[in-house]
This record gives sequence, C-alpha cells and structure tokens, in this order.
Amino acid sequence: RASWYWGRLSRAEAVSLLQGQRHGTFLVRDSGTIPGDFVLSVSESSRVSHYIVNSL
Repeated sequence: RASWYWGRLSRAEAVSLLQGQRHGTFLVRDSGTIPGDFVLSVSESSRVSHYIVNSL
C-alpha cells in the first residue's frame, strides 16, 4: 500500500490529518458517496481541499 493511499477515510478525518501540514501535502482516499471513485485531499495554505477522481 502506498503511503498516500488511506482507503476508507472520512472527509473529516482527512481534514484532521492534513490541517496544519505543509502546503501541497496530500492523500488519496475512497469516496464515501460514489463507490469506485476516489478523493484527492490536499492541504492548501490555511484550508484542505477535496477533489473527486472518477474511475474510468
């Protein structure tokens, strides 16, 4: 398992892990709403952003 892939992790848990981390720190987690898709969660300055990654 890659260090950046966390599997089943909630949005709130991702925010908790990334908040206060260096800009650009990221993790990939399973989408909690769309089975088979992923979410890229990224620390961006003073916030954490989440981007859906659709499976093909």
